[in-house]
Amino acid sequence: MAPKHSKPRVEIAGKLSTDREERSKKVAILKKKRTELVNQTSELQHKQTTDEIEGLEKEIVASPRGYNHIVKLLEYLKSPEKTTISAAATSLCRAFIKLMVKGELSKKKGATDAEVQILKWLRGQHRAFVGELCQLLDYEDGGIQEEVLWLLMRLVKAESEHLSPPGEEAYFPHKLFQRIVEALVYAENLEDYVRIQFAEKYLDVYDDIRYSFFTAIKTLTQTALKTPSTLPQFTKTTITLILSLHNLPTSTTPPFTSFFVLAPPSSTSTTPRAILTLTPHRKLIQTAFLHLLRLPTITPYIPSILQNVTTLASTFPNPETLMDFLTDNYSAGGPTALLALSGLFYLIQTKNLDYPDFYQNLYALLDRNLLHLKYRSRFFRLLEEFLSSKYLPAALIASFIKRLARLALSAPPAAVVVIVPFVYNLLKAHSACWFMLHREGTTEELDRWRKEGVVDPFDPEEKDPLETGAIDSCLWELETLRGHWQPNVATLARILGEQFTKAAYGLEDFLDHSYGSMFAAEMKKNVNPERPPVVEFEVPKRIFFEVEREEGKQDLPGVAVNPLLSLWEF
Repeated sequence: MAPKHSKPRVEIAGKLSTDREERSKKVAILKKKRTELVNQTSELQHKQTTDEIEGLEKEIVASPRGYNHIVKLLEYLKSPEKTTISAAATSLCRAFIKLMVKGELSKKKGATDAEVQILKWLRGQHRAFVGELCQLLDYEDGGIQEEVLWLLMRLVKAESEHLSPPGEEAYFPHKLFQRIVEALVYAENLEDYVRIQFAEKYLDVYDDIRYSFFTAIKTLTQTALKTPSTLPQFTKTTITLILSLHNLPTSTTPPFTSFFVLAPPSSTSTTPRAILTLTPHRKLIQTAFLHLLRLPTITPYIPSILQNVTTLASTFPNPETLMDFLTDNYSAGGPTALLALSGLFYLIQTKNLDYPDFYQNLYALLDRNLLHLKYRSRFFRLLEEFLSSKYLPAALIASFIKRLARLALSAPPAAVVVIVPFVYNLLKAHSACWFMLHREGTTEELDRWRKEGVVDPFDPEEKDPLETGAIDSCLWELETLRGHWQPNVATLARILGEQFTKAAYGLEDFLDHSYGSMFAAEMKKNVNPERPPVVEFEVPKRIFFEVEREEGKQDLPGVAVNPLLSLWEF
C-alpha cells in the first residue's frame, strides 16, 4: 500500500522548488540592477573627477592663486583608475605649457623675492610632473604608456620654444629629453609597439631628436655600470632601439632639414651648431655605439649586431674602429663567425683591411653544422664573392671545392642543391681544377687500387687550405650524389658529368630551397595517372645478387656469397 500523505508531500516539494526558482530570478534581477547602479555611479564619479580636474586646470592657468592645485593634480597621477591618470596627465601638461607661453616659468628682470620663490616652486613642480610621467612609461597598460610618451614629447617642444636661454640660436632641452630616454631604456613593462612608435615617429624622422638620443645614450652608458642590477634591461632596450633605426646618416646623406624643434642652419651661418650638421652627428653615433660594445652584458646581442653591422659601419666616419670587434668574433668560429663575415668584407672592400688569415679562417667555417644553420644562404652569398677572383691559387680553390663536396654527403637536400651549382661555377672559373672531375690512373695504379683500394690524398684534418692536397684528389663525393634518394638532387648532380657549356648558374635560384619549398614543388606537379611515379628513382632488375658484382661480369675471386640471400629464404 502507498504511504499516507504521499501526494501532499509531492505538492509541497514542487511548490518549494517553484519558490526557489522565483527567488533565484528575483536575486538575479537585483544583482543586475545593482551592477548597473554601480556602473552608473562609477561613470558619474569619473565624470565628476574629470570635471573637477578640468576645473583645477582652469584655476591654475587663471591666476597664481590656483598654483596650489598643481599638487592635487599630481596626486591624481597615482590613482588606480586609468581614466583619472589620463585626465590628470593631460590637464597638467596643458597647464604647464600655457604657463610657459605666459612666461610664468621664465626669469623676469626686476622680479621681487616673492616672485623668485614662486618661480622656483613652479619649476620644482614641473620637474616633479616630468618625473611622474617618466614613471608612468613603466605602467602596466600600453595605452597609458603611449599617451604619456606623446605628452612628454609635447613638453620637449614647448620647452624648446618658450624656455630657451637668452641669445641661444638653437636650443634643444637635452636634460629633459635625457630623462625621457632614461625612463624608456630602463622600463621593464614597456610595450613593444610603444618602443616601435618612438623609433618610427621620432628617432627615424627628426635629426635633432636622433642627435639628442645618442647624446643621452652616450651619457647613460657611462653611468649604467654603477647599477649592475639594471644593466641587462638597459642593454636590451638600447640595442633593440638602435638596431630598429632605418634612417641613420651616412657620408652620402644630404644636409639635415628635418627637425622636431630646431630650425635648419641658414646659408649665411659660418659655425652651425653640431646638432645641425652631419659630421658631428656621425661621430656621436660611433662613440655611443662603441661605448655600448664595451658593456659586459652585450654578449647575447652580438649576433643581432653582426647582422646589422654593415648598416652601422656605413654610419661611422671611421668604420675601421670595428676591426677588433669583427676579427675577434670571426676568429671565434661558429655561427657568430658567419655573421662577422659581412662586416669584415665591408672593411676589406672600403677600407683595404689587411687580414692575412682570412681564407684559413673562412675554410675552418666549412663544417657539417654550416649546412644546417639559418644563416646558410647569407654565407654562400659571401663565399661566392670571396672566391670569385681568378687570381686565387688553384690549390686554395680545390680545397674549398673538396670540402664542400665532402659536406654534401651528409647535408640535407636543400643544401646539396646549393653546393652542386656552386661547385660548377668554381670549376668553370678555375680551369686548373678540372682534373678533379675526371682523374684517370695508369695501368699500375689501377691494379694497385683493385688490390689495396684507393687512398684519397685529401687531408680533411689539415687547417691550411693550401696544404690539404685537394688538388691531387677527385670529386668522388659528387659522383656519389648521382644516386641520391632525392630525384632533384640526383638530376642536378649529373650536370658535373656533362660538358660545361653553361656559362654559370645563378646561385640565388638555389639559396632559398628548404624541405618545405621542395615538398610544395612536388605537390604542384601534375601526375599522369597512366604512368604513376615509382618508389625507386632507378628501378633495379633484382633485389639481391649472389655476389656483390656488376651484372653480366664474371665472379671476382675471393668474394663471398651475399649473406642477405640466406636471410631472404622462407
